[in-house]
Amino acid sequence: MKRCAIVLASLGLIAGAASADEIADRATLEDMLGGGGTLEDFETLSIGYGGQRSDSSGYLNSDSIFDGSGPGLVQPGADYISPTLWWNGDGYFSLNTQTLADSSGWRGFAITIEYTTEVTAMGIDMQGYSGYAMDGTASVYDTSNNLLGVANVNGGFFGWENADGIGYVVVSANSGYIMIDDHLYGVGDQLRLTVTGDCPGRMTACVTGADPGDSIAIIYGTSAGSAGPVPGCPILFVDIRRPKVAATGTADANGEFCTSGNVPSGACGGVLVQGVDRTTCEKTAVVGI
Repeated sequence: MKRCAIVLASLGLIAGAASADEIADRATLEDMLGGGGTLEDFETLSIGYGGQRSDSSGYLNSDSIFDGSGPGLVQPGADYISPTLWWNGDGYFSLNTQTLADSSGWRGFAITIEYTTEVTAMGIDMQGYSGYAMDGTASVYDTSNNLLGVANVNGGFFGWENADGIGYVVVSANSGYIMIDDHLYGVGDQLRLTVTGDCPGRMTACVTGADPGDSIAIIYGTSAGSAGPVPGCPILFVDIRRPKVAATGTADANGEFCTSGNVPSGACGGVLVQGVDRTTCEKTAVVGI
């Protein structure tokens, strides 16, 4: 136990800023959005089983008419842009749900998702037509048209977060076709803690969503419970019993504070970590190592 405390305290040796990054899975995205956000599942348009409808206006949003139907076919806050959009029915080329199509390599078409409301986290599911490839890229841009990152995709889930906002996402196929489905987007919880890296090994804990200059503490312990109040915050109680302080610092210009260190095998699976903003008297959810 003493060894765990010493090593976890060493997390404060190196500090720096976190960055916008890819979201690993839908469960993580849902947690970031606190169970909220806007979900577009592309099930509103009437399409017969195995069928497909298309529209060459190149533009779809909540106010659009698509192939004679609408408006109100999709949720507000996002525009879907491509030279031609296809809306696939369940069973079309063995698709298991209705999807919006398509990014196609041979046509050179991509689907751009442009946000018209504040979005800091988003995710989509991707499918392909049976018998065809669906490899490609997802490129994410901020609200000032700066590229945040590019990820290789090949079906499944893709998601991204950026505390300063996401402007638009471009899904491009290298070959074959890519369909999108279950598009979830919204604004993440104001204060959040992420712990990344392999345990045992080098790990990084980051608090994001603070205001620049806020006083941040990262605490840890081995048992869930209540402790407090936090000094300077008479009504704030943390969710770790008898916590210790791993690191303290000041949120940077992006509202982020990070600290890294080596974690031994004895700490894996038995340590809880939480972030605290002592300026605003807020806390993050507890994260287990």
